[in-house]
Amino acid sequence: MRTIFTLLTLLAALLITHGTSAQMRLGGRVTDSDGRPVAQAAIILQTTDSIYVTSAITDSIGAFHIDATPNERDTYRLIVQHVAYETHEQTVHRDQADEIAVRLTERAQAMPEIVVRGERPIARLSGGRIIYDLPRLIAGRVAANAYEALLLLPGVRDEGDALTLAGAPSLAILIDGRKTSLSGEALRTVLRAIPARDIRSAEVMYSAPPQYHVRGAAILIVTRDATGKDSGWQGQINADYAQRHYANYTLGAALVRTTPRWMLRLNASSEASHTRGGLDIDADHFYHNRHQAVTQQDRTTHRAQTHLIRMETDLQLSKQSHLGLVYTTRLVTGRRSERIGEGTLGLSHSRTSNERPTQLHNALLDLSTGFGLKLGAEYTRYEERLQQHFAYENTLSHTSTDLTAHNAQQIDRLRVFADQSHPIGKALKVNYGAEYLYATDHSAQRYASDDVAGLPDIDNRLTERTARLYLGTEFALTSHFSLSASLTGEDYRFANTHDRTLFPEFSVTWALSPGQILQASLTSDKVYPAYWESHGGKTFLNAYAEVHGNPLLRPYRSYASRLSYIISGKFIFTLYATRMPGYSVQLPYQSPSSPALIYQSTNFDYKRTLGVNLVVPIHPLPNVQSRLVLNASTDHVRHSHFHDLTFDRHRMLLYARLDNTFHLGHHLTLELNASTITPSMQGIADINGLWRIDTGLKWTVARGAADLQLKADDVFATWSPRLHTDYAKQQLRMYVVPDTRALTLSFIYRLRGYKPSKAPHLDTSRFGTSE
Repeated sequence: MRTIFTLLTLLAALLITHGTSAQMRLGGRVTDSDGRPVAQAAIILQTTDSIYVTSAITDSIGAFHIDATPNERDTYRLIVQHVAYETHEQTVHRDQADEIAVRLTERAQAMPEIVVRGERPIARLSGGRIIYDLPRLIAGRVAANAYEALLLLPGVRDEGDALTLAGAPSLAILIDGRKTSLSGEALRTVLRAIPARDIRSAEVMYSAPPQYHVRGAAILIVTRDATGKDSGWQGQINADYAQRHYANYTLGAALVRTTPRWMLRLNASSEASHTRGGLDIDADHFYHNRHQAVTQQDRTTHRAQTHLIRMETDLQLSKQSHLGLVYTTRLVTGRRSERIGEGTLGLSHSRTSNERPTQLHNALLDLSTGFGLKLGAEYTRYEERLQQHFAYENTLSHTSTDLTAHNAQQIDRLRVFADQSHPIGKALKVNYGAEYLYATDHSAQRYASDDVAGLPDIDNRLTERTARLYLGTEFALTSHFSLSASLTGEDYRFANTHDRTLFPEFSVTWALSPGQILQASLTSDKVYPAYWESHGGKTFLNAYAEVHGNPLLRPYRSYASRLSYIISGKFIFTLYATRMPGYSVQLPYQSPSSPALIYQSTNFDYKRTLGVNLVVPIHPLPNVQSRLVLNASTDHVRHSHFHDLTFDRHRMLLYARLDNTFHLGHHLTLELNASTITPSMQGIADINGLWRIDTGLKWTVARGAADLQLKADDVFATWSPRLHTDYAKQQLRMYVVPDTRALTLSFIYRLRGYKPSKAPHLDTSRFGTSE
């Protein structure tokens, strides 16, 4: 670790020395007529007599920087070109620094005596990114926050504990360029705090640039700018009431203060959740050479209070550099889960509660300079302590069991990174950098029981070290053709695992015409198991089911390729393929040695997917806007050592979603959406087809300062899977009791034009001891 820090220090010193050489530096920002950033615009600097000096390309937020050797001239000619906009020219002074502001006009097709303008596209392709005009995409839609807005992007779905993107093995969320360590429910809490109407754009990247320190697919949320003037204190309050089987409540508040050089954001939310669930099982269990019919019915309730506090500050050190600090804390208190089960094997009762609040603390400090160097450090602390009391009466053996399990996990993780970007020539940029992660995981499980013997306690301390170096390039051959490529090397050490891996990524974009764009990408990634699973602990769910850890579980690789064709910025056709050697997922397995159903994650040989995604906007009536999303794919999985079984299976499935927005008035809209998915598979199990209907009503009041929304999710409570296994001696049927139907009333009030919090993406997917 000392060697890594030494190398990073030397690298930073060399780059700072390089950046301080005497050069003329010009910079600014390019936007469209509505103030939205224009990415991948060509910036050309010439002398006033049209002699070429240098050039650059705008980034995802429309910003550009030009470094050139100074001469005796004081004024220059700046030319800005983009395929979708009219060419812009202006005179600039060598001392303007970062003060250049360029506003482009959308390109029009001139005809005799008339001007024909196409409808503004919802999406455009730029530098390998599909950039969605989110304000237009969600206009009139019942989407109160960033989380709900992301679910309106084509191909994005909420699958259990994570957001997914069609054609991508995994998905990261970046907000204003920052990547940190929240995911799952913690990420949802942060995204729900960001008003949907204050998001400027969402950039879908199937091949994220390496300087973001995420591999594979990512969605970059760009919020509206809240800096540059002394705006005083601004704020927002919001409240949600959601009625599922039980009532749930959320309150939130935010404050922001900006000055020309300094910004402070404070955000707080509190959520009281009360949910129910259930699982019905009907099994023919074969063990000790005999069959045992098993039925099991579970009903569960879960209560918790989740509190989030965020503080973000940004200090502009100079016109070209700034220092940022983000601190996030999330506390879960009053956690109480109860599971009551009855069935063939007996009655069971499980109660789980937290012995102390579950805590997550994260601090990120980063420094951005005017010569392409960015340095940062991040520290994350996670702590969870749970107690489970489990009791059941076994009707087969006429015995009783009463035990208490204490689960504890403490994770400390440090991340440091350095990134450098160099423009070379008129159309080439070289990026390189390093990242180092050091994590310690102290997990323990202790049983106390007078009835059960042989339950092993665990108390393990594991260390994880990950070092990464990357080199990448971005090249714009013309204003119509660009490509990017990168190679990341990783050295990974965890417990008894030591891997060295190379991750190539490639993306190419070709504008065939102003209305037709072709984009292709190839990405690679690695997915790591949750820390708790690596310790081999055991959790009892009821008299029949148990959750087992797997110390032999390994990270798995994933490769993805994609080809997208965008027409008029609205019609999107995508072909994709993924391959994941060593893929892992938790599956149920009927033990041949006892009447026990074991849930455990294991590594497959591979999983392969081939699919096509189609997005079609429809306007059947003047006041009705519709969008159809179709996704057809085929999955192929192989597992040579699924306990004592081998399987090799294929399945084709179709997902369809139709969104309809009815504009009933200037301030009133109605939304009616329908989704369906054909039968699918998970390992050796088959899952039934699903469908759902969602609807909502949005009313804007108080001269646009407030929104009142009423939303009904899964109106008929049909989005609940049934699982059926009929493979070898595995005979099992499972039905998930739904709690998906919800009626939600939301109220948001903005004070003095509140600008939203720039929340980071924090990867906590590997944290936690819960089942």
